[in-house]
Amino acid sequence: MIISTSFRGGSNSDVLAKECAKGAKEAGHDVELLSLKGIISLKILRSDQC
Repeated sequence: MIISTSFRGGSNSDVLAKECAKGAKEAGHDVELLSLKGIISLKILRSDQC
């Protein structure tokens, strides 16, 4: 499992995570790519502690 934690799609971290997933798949591995974009920002925006 590869987790991308960038808030922006297309960021360096997002591209790196996708390229890692691509390489792992090409090497024959089962890969799951999880993006926290949207999940993290929604929780922060809804938090009363921010």
